[in-house]
Amino acid sequence: MIRFRKKIRTKRRIKKKSNPMKFLRYLTIFFFLTATIYCQWNFPKNSKFNIDISGFYSSSSTFYDLTSTQIYTITDSSVKKDYNFEKRAYCFDVALKYKPNNDIILGIEIPAAYYSLTEDYLIENNIYSPNYGQTVNRGGFSAVVVQNYKIGGRLLLDSGLFSSFIDLDLKIPMKLKSGLQTEASQPLQIYQAYEVLAGYGASFNLGSGWVMASIKYNYRGGDFKDQMQFHFEGGFTTVPNTFLKAFIDMNQSLASFDSTVAVTPRTTSFQENYYSLGMAFHIDFSEKIYSEISYSLKLWGRNTLNLGLVRFNTGFYL
Repeated sequence: MIRFRKKIRTKRRIKKKSNPMKFLRYLTIFFFLTATIYCQWNFPKNSKFNIDISGFYSSSSTFYDLTSTQIYTITDSSVKKDYNFEKRAYCFDVALKYKPNNDIILGIEIPAAYYSLTEDYLIENNIYSPNYGQTVNRGGFSAVVVQNYKIGGRLLLDSGLFSSFIDLDLKIPMKLKSGLQTEASQPLQIYQAYEVLAGYGASFNLGSGWVMASIKYNYRGGDFKDQMQFHFEGGFTTVPNTFLKAFIDMNQSLASFDSTVAVTPRTTSFQENYYSLGMAFHIDFSEKIYSEISYSLKLWGRNTLNLGLVRFNTGFYL
């Protein structure tokens, strides 16, 4: 039997409970003070295809439980020892977009990922002990997964100073089935589901940049719960062909958490809430070749891993 430790016994690791909504208000103010956007939906003239290649790295050593408490260590009651964990993911993604006319953009994505999980028993929690910080390996797991294939498109409704769009996407799991919470699996559980995402977004041109916001309804099959996704992004430019952008993502489950299974480092979350904040730097090497690097971090969550994610992508237009 395993139980989670919500508080660490040393002063160094004790974390005061924060007010995520108050913090989010400050982040929103910062976001709108520094806002513009760029994305690969803006095709250059005489280009109909966009090929984008991305690499992701994410890492997590804590998670938020069903009460939104951040968990730093887990207690293995069978041996009465605490242990910590490090969960990493390396993802490679290829996306192809096609623009047959000025109003429609179609796309497909094929991502694959390598996951690793290490768990280490803590020899000593007392910061004054000479053994503080030393660990003994508890176990390690890994998995290679082809993520959900994604096909979809965007309908551009307006253009100019103010523009809006409608998105519709379908995600197809590699095994062509949606995961269930009751299914037996390997120690490192990576479940997927059929998903449909439908949303609306709008952007406003600010001269040297613009701001954008979108909302999506996310239907998910199996035991995965439906959710709403909110995205805001923006930035500014001071050097030609480059810019910085900031973005905020919010994920809100549409179901009660009463019957959901609590997430652990070894399992997939079937239902989660979270807020995350990110920054990115973009450079255009030419009219048709670009690269971008970004970093994002979850600021608060419920039943979700506390992830930090680094992403690098490059692409070109044809």
